Amino acid sequence: MRVLRVLRVLCVWRCTLSWLIWTCLVILALWIALGSLPAGADAHMPLPYMIALIPLMWVPAAALAILAAVMRNWPALAVALALLLAARLRHLRYWLHPLQKHDGSSTAIPPVKSASATVTTMTLNCRYGRADASDIVAKVRDHHVDVLALQEMTDDLVKRLEQAGLQQLLPYRQLGESHERTDNGGFNGIWSAIRPVASTHSIIDIPAADVPAITLEITDRLFMQRSADGSRGDTASTTTGSDATIIARSAAGGGDTAGMRTMRLTFASVHTKSPMRGCREWSAGIRGLGGLIAMSRNDYARYGSIIAMGDLNATIDHPSWRELLREGFQDTTLQLAHGHTNTFARWLPWPRLELDHVMIAAPTTSAPRVTRHATVSQPQTSQSTTSRSEALGPEAPRPEAPHSAAPAETDPATQTQPVAARTTSVVINDSDHLALIATLRI
Repeated sequence: MRVLRVLRVLCVWRCTLSWLIWTCLVILALWIALGSLPAGADAHMPLPYMIALIPLMWVPAAALAILAAVMRNWPALAVALALLLAARLRHLRYWLHPLQKHDGSSTAIPPVKSASATVTTMTLNCRYGRADASDIVAKVRDHHVDVLALQEMTDDLVKRLEQAGLQQLLPYRQLGESHERTDNGGFNGIWSAIRPVASTHSIIDIPAADVPAITLEITDRLFMQRSADGSRGDTASTTTGSDATIIARSAAGGGDTAGMRTMRLTFASVHTKSPMRGCREWSAGIRGLGGLIAMSRNDYARYGSIIAMGDLNATIDHPSWRELLREGFQDTTLQLAHGHTNTFARWLPWPRLELDHVMIAAPTTSAPRVTRHATVSQPQTSQSTTSRSEALGPEAPRPEAPHSAAPAETDPATQTQPVAARTTSVVINDSDHLALIATLRI
């Protein structure tokens, strides 16, 4: 009788444990399936946060697989292993993703051409303007950054950047306007070492902070000059005000350009709202960036390829962000297929998410491709007490941006095919986000 009781208890325990395993597997399957919702369906709390955790679901799946194996529950073991793979399936694209055309097809990566210009970009979420300006300038100098995009800025941070010498390295800037109702922790800004041919305080209207943008005209001669004398090219000291739209001829584009390649690129600093500030606005802001692709396609002579840089508060598991890839955006980390460049949260060695992106809205496969990718931790933050009312700098009239002189080649089909080469990462402690650095080969 005692033996029968023990067997009965073991049987009940085994059935209960098996029921718990299958219940957990069903919950896990439903959780992972959230990443397959249609774009926009993820705009409901708490879906954005649950979807962001999908790549971590391999941990409970692995635990359930081990438990199922111990119990010799082979069907549960098979399901647990399948869910483990499903949780990481999309992320395999960061290692296996081929060069993707805007029409969704793929092809092999073309060979690297010996004569190619490069533009190094850096983007950073400044955490309510508290980032250490001196450290930001140091990273710009050390990594030879040509275009800097900053988010969550304040007037005080702009002043501290100027005092730290950013204007000597990146003399041209365009700041977004401040809007209390739509800003997400501060306004955005973008700096350049090359004189823009055009700039605007917001290139596209999304339910978030302004998206300041500058258009650069890149020529071979500019980069041959930089290679020869080690300079950053165009070094005039003009800056733009927060509400200015500046139209200027590029010093790099002047003179005799016969036989030289010319490419027009537009860089934008983007910060979509976080889901906690409104899930609908978060999703609408991300999907709204798809308008940059239409702008590039419809007016390539004016914009060229458009590079959106910044904190998008989204990963590849979010349907709203993947919608941008389907529409034609190319994510630089995916282009490289060398693994993740995770940027949040810095204080956690694991897990980290890839929330910051450098994305290319290009109408053809001639879009710039990444040659180097790096992460640098956000500099140590410092407190600020300066009010928003302090001036940002000289202001200029805000005319409607006309068509400035177009590059010699305006047909997208005639542009040189850029390529991807290598990746690297550099981490510095005491930060929230990591600064994302990407070098584009033109």
